[in-house]
Amino acid sequence: MFGNNIKLFLIFLTVFLIVGIAIKIRSNDAVSGIVWGYKSVICDSKLEFLKKKCNIDWKNLSINFGVYDPEGHFDSINTIAIEHRFIKWTEYQKGQLDDFFNHVSSKNRWPMITIEPFSFDNSDESKRSLFDDIASGKYDEAIETICLDFKNSKNPVFIRWGQEMENVTGRYPWASNDTSGYIASYRYFVNKCREIDGKNFYIWSPVGHSNVKGYYPGGGFVDLVGLSVFEFPQWDINNYGKTQSFDEIFSQRYRVVKGFEKPIIIAELGVTGDKDFQKSWLINAINSSQKYPLLKTVSYFDAVDSPGVWGEKYPTPDWRINPEIFTSPL
Repeated sequence: MFGNNIKLFLIFLTVFLIVGIAIKIRSNDAVSGIVWGYKSVICDSKLEFLKKKCNIDWKNLSINFGVYDPEGHFDSINTIAIEHRFIKWTEYQKGQLDDFFNHVSSKNRWPMITIEPFSFDNSDESKRSLFDDIASGKYDEAIETICLDFKNSKNPVFIRWGQEMENVTGRYPWASNDTSGYIASYRYFVNKCREIDGKNFYIWSPVGHSNVKGYYPGGGFVDLVGLSVFEFPQWDINNYGKTQSFDEIFSQRYRVVKGFEKPIIIAELGVTGDKDFQKSWLINAINSSQKYPLLKTVSYFDAVDSPGVWGEKYPTPDWRINPEIFTSPL
């Protein structure tokens, strides 16, 4: 009996030391990792310091929420301030956004529109000449059609043009090493659109890589800085040897752009994996937002990603999440 007690004591001591060291090294991330898989036990606990790991800290929250929600899962959620849509300017038809603007207004939300400036015929030559063609006015009709429709929105529109420009992978023709061409095109668009409708706000929206400063168009053309944050466990384990917390991803990107001294919006945020992992990761992310004073909005990407974007050997990630996580009890 005495020997069994010693063994039990040593087991508890070992677990205690592991937890203590993990918390010392990784703080909140360690707690989330240690209790992952035991959420039903921890979240039913009467210990408040444990329970707060399972819920959004609504009383101390300093951000608001947006969502890209093409399937309408978030229509009844009471905490959404911004609703997001993507349009390709070469395919846009006059009046195409009117129903969306009416829907957003009826929910007391503001619209965010990502404008993807694809080239007209998607040929290699057209892609290479994109910036020159913008400067020469070949896309003026597309710009004017879209920006005239922005006048139909009752609330100001957050306009995000040419996103993730520093992520040169071949996915977007505007994401290239031609930084001066990108800057000139971004400024051209903003100037043209401001002449048509002056009530809106402009989001310059890189991923947040270290090379992004070369693409900055200047403070006079930027109202907010947008960033992208996605946690794809399978991809991260293969490339980093482990999953990454929100802080591990976002803190680096925040440091890169905070010197611009602009309000920051995470224009696209997503996490995939099983439901427990999604919930734990997202709640930790939202509660961690208090560490970043320039961060004002987090917009969740509630959709399946485009096939092949993460590479052929990976399944297409499904970022859709239980919208009830965002429901405030207050």
